[in-house]
Order: sequence, then structure tokens, then C-alpha cells
Amino acid sequence: MKAMNRYLRTSLAAGLLLSSNVGAKTLLYIGGWPHQLMAVDESTYQVVKRIEMKTDVPRNLVLSNDRSKLVVLTLKDTGIETVDLAKQEVVDSFTLGSRTDSFSVSGIALDPTGKLLYAQITEAKKLIDRFEIGKPSFAVIDLTQRKIVKTVELPPADPSEAGGGGRGGSLCVSPDGKFLYQFGAKISIFDTSTLKKVQTIDLSKPEFPNMEAVTFAPEMEPSDDPNVLTGSFHTEDPVVHRRIYGIATFHLNERKFDFKPIGPATDGISNVRFTADHKKAYVVTIEGTHGDRHCEFWSIDAPTSKITKRQEFACRPRFSFTTSTAADKLYIYSAGFELEVYDAATMQLEKTLSLDADVTTPMVAVTASSSGSSVAGSGGAR
Repeated sequence: MKAMNRYLRTSLAAGLLLSSNVGAKTLLYIGGWPHQLMAVDESTYQVVKRIEMKTDVPRNLVLSNDRSKLVVLTLKDTGIETVDLAKQEVVDSFTLGSRTDSFSVSGIALDPTGKLLYAQITEAKKLIDRFEIGKPSFAVIDLTQRKIVKTVELPPADPSEAGGGGRGGSLCVSPDGKFLYQFGAKISIFDTSTLKKVQTIDLSKPEFPNMEAVTFAPEMEPSDDPNVLTGSFHTEDPVVHRRIYGIATFHLNERKFDFKPIGPATDGISNVRFTADHKKAYVVTIEGTHGDRHCEFWSIDAPTSKITKRQEFACRPRFSFTTSTAADKLYIYSAGFELEVYDAATMQLEKTLSLDADVTTPMVAVTASSSGSSVAGSGGAR
């Protein structure tokens, strides 16, 4: 379980945001060292634009609901930058930290209006002889006022419940903006107006026969209902303790789950990527460690929950996985300079693109019109 969670933390936020605009250009946005946001044309796999960040190295990307802007979290002094995708330039930037105050961020989520950024932070104050580390808190960052407008200390049990998600995959805002969801071994639900907890869903006792200790890792895939999150779960039966992997669906408004077991779990299983019709899904699995690692692509028939194809590929020490917007290509990227493109049907390597920059963020795909303005895709967070 721990090995899988460590892997998910490297790939959880590797969400490729889908769009249904036929014939329009799709750009893959991805951050890189030392301080740039690269735009890759998905039709040619060429870097067509490098946008210089104002504050530092990009560490996370969040797409606004109207697909017009990217909010970028940078490393030094906890910088926050807004990129206008039509102009392909930074239109606003500021930092939360200073010479005496710094913040570590372990999760971010943008509200539906695109004006408020929710984050789980820990503040460190530099004193004359030591650093004073604060307690984990929720922070509400007003992007218009360019500052933290509210902080609420997390209840004592919440940090252990939250699980991983250093790139923000553990937080999600409901479609109406009224509730903030924090995912981990338990799901904690907070009222966004007060940041007080209103409900906890204990995943160690799911409504699923013969299963226990489920860990749900949500994905960002807005190709369907914005009320629905799809992720993977990893559990074991209580009799012979056989470890099992499957696909979980969480309905935000109803706060209900559907669990579909796929088969025996491996040491590491990635995020789930679906085709547009949700009839097929792709995942990456890992067995072993270090030089003994064995990595495979799995193709899954979603209606029957059966593995239809599996193919070994060359492992990296660390990497993220996602699919193309048409789900006909499989992407392996980060950490490193290269984006590897595999054919989804054959699962064979087609090409390797050198980005000329060490990748530092998840990938976000945005389909734009010929004029360069962003075109909204279907749905919201999944």
C-alpha cells in the first residue's frame, strides 16, 4: 500500500484535461526547469511556445473552469502566477512567502469562479536562532487581492487522514463551490465559507462486500459529469488478505461510491485514463524496485472490468503517465527532459520528444481555436 501511494503521489496530479473540439489545435502545457511553461503542439509534438515564469520554477498547474487561464504554483517563496492562454503570457504574479516566512503546500484546488485558490499549507517562520514550524492549515488565497484572506488550522486527525498529494491531487472543490473535499484514507468534507468539517467518509468501511481499507486517489479528467470523480482504489480482502486493485467512482453531490475490482494489485498502480466513451481505460503498473522494476501498460475493458492487453515498457526511476486527448497515445514523462509517446493500440514506442528542460509539473492539455483563444472543453473535475 505504501509503495503504491508513493507512486501515486508522483503521478496523481498528472491529469491530462480533455476537450471535444474537433479540428482545433491542442496544446500540452507542462512546466520545466529553470522557470518556464512549455506549450507542445499535440499534432506535431513540437514545443511551439516557452512562457517565462516571473517568480520561480513551476511546481503545479490548475486550469480555470472556462479553460481561459492556468494558475501556476512556483517553488521559491510560494509564487502564484496566472497565465492567459489566449495571449500565452503571464498576466499576474505574486508570492506568499518572504525573507522571514515560507510556506509548504501539499494540495491546491481552484474554485469554480477562478478567483479563489484553496490550499493546505504549513507555515515556517525564520527566527534569529531557529525556524518555527506552524501547524497544517487550510488557506484561502484571493487571486484578485493577491494574498491569503483566510486560514483555518486543520483538526488534529486531518493531516494523517489526508494522505499524499504534494501536487494538489488530494483537494477538490464541488461544482457549486460550496464544499471542499480532501481525499486520502478518509474523505473529509469542509464548508468553503467557514472551512469547518461537515462530514467524514471512512474508506476503511466501504459499502462493498468483502473489502476493507480502501484508499481513493481522485483524478482530474473533465470529460464527463463535473459531479463525478474517477480514481483508483487499492485494498485487500479480510479473509486471505489478497491485495486487489480496482476503479472507484465518487459522486460529489450525493457523496456515494461505486467500486469495480479489476484484479490482483501490483507494487504500484498509476492513475486511470479513459477513452471519451468510457468503454476503455489505461493504467500503468509497477512491480519491484530500483533496477528490478518491471513496468507495464494495461488496457482495461471498462464495462466488464477485464484486462484486455498488457505490455511491458522501459521504466524510469520516476515518471508520470497520461493519455492524449483522443486517448490513442500513451504519454510517459517527468522527471527528466523527455516525453515518450506510445501507440495505445499496440503499446509500442512511437517517438521520444526532447523538451530541453527538466519537467517539474503535471501536464495540462487545452484545445484552442485558430485565433489562439481557449475553447472550453466538456465537463469539469472528475
